[in-house]
Amino acid sequence: RDSACAATQKVAAVRALCGAGLVLTALQARRLLGYFGAPEERADAFVAMHACIADPHNAKLWRVRFEGEGEVHRLQDRLGFVTMFPYIQPENAKFSLDLAFHDQRLCLSMLRGLDLKEGVDRNMYEYTYIRSDGKQDAFPTGVPHAWEALANVPKSGVFSVTYRCAPEKRAFEARRALAQKYAGGAADLRAADVRWCTGLAEVPPDVCVLMEFLIGRYTDLDKAFRDIDGPRGNGVVSLRELEEGLGRMGCQGLGAAGTEEAKERIAGVFRYLDPGCEGTISLGEWQVLRKLWDEFDLSIREFVQFLLLHFQGSLEAAWAALDAGGAGDLAEGDFLESVGRLGYFGPARMVFRLLGRADDGRVAYAEFKALE
Repeated sequence: RDSACAATQKVAAVRALCGAGLVLTALQARRLLGYFGAPEERADAFVAMHACIADPHNAKLWRVRFEGEGEVHRLQDRLGFVTMFPYIQPENAKFSLDLAFHDQRLCLSMLRGLDLKEGVDRNMYEYTYIRSDGKQDAFPTGVPHAWEALANVPKSGVFSVTYRCAPEKRAFEARRALAQKYAGGAADLRAADVRWCTGLAEVPPDVCVLMEFLIGRYTDLDKAFRDIDGPRGNGVVSLRELEEGLGRMGCQGLGAAGTEEAKERIAGVFRYLDPGCEGTISLGEWQVLRKLWDEFDLSIREFVQFLLLHFQGSLEAAWAALDAGGAGDLAEGDFLESVGRLGYFGPARMVFRLLGRADDGRVAYAEFKALE
């Protein structure tokens, strides 16, 4: 972390350690990736360490460190699409598959098969198929079921899709079987062994805005659901109830209550939480936010750990370094620049927004001390 050597030398060190038999957990890999700021350096470091990760079923922990679709796609090109396939946690994974290549056709076949076991045409979203002649197939009746068989997948064109699945629909045994067949080592894997999570970049931005609001005011996500449902609630939340509930809570991050902006943005959040389009959100569907909540919590803990290690356990010294000009508070841009200068490349923007309880776009030392 504190080494003055170049990023290329750090990558070489990771490569040498992995070559010597280093074994990492997915969480350790995630934290190592946090010390590489540039996407190319981060990718080189991961390529060096990926074979050393002992719990590949927890791949989601390190995947969230690759923020852009382009970063993930370049890793898929380097390591292979089947190697990079998210067997155990495909939720929110985006794919752009060139069907001229066998391994990418296999990925589409696996996705089609999973969808048939986990919801039948309910988990493949935003899909497009551009044929080799440039024409788009709209699939008015859905993605062909026959594509579950690899032999039936077209051998040309580009298919793009996002995969989502509600927790209660998850077919864990089907996922485990795929991982065992194509990645190995998952014969005895149990759902309880998996650290289920959702990356900050995987969800619509307004879902993160809602989570920033909730995590700053609740310690129990279920309690937030019950408050929205109301004292005479029926256990599910409609779009109108979500609008009214967030209005009662004083949520302003999605727009002023009752405005067209708020209605439109809350509707987008509602669509995300109602993947089956039933018109209501159940407590089980609301629990999708639990994994995002856990990611927020883990990211904050990692940020605090970074500061404590960097400043010998003193958050006061950390603040002095962040607020080098002595202004007493920091705007978002200044905060991000300061933590980047220290060598932290995790989700600092989210940390800033959680700390800024006054909603004035700044963080003061009194708010920063809440990290204790």
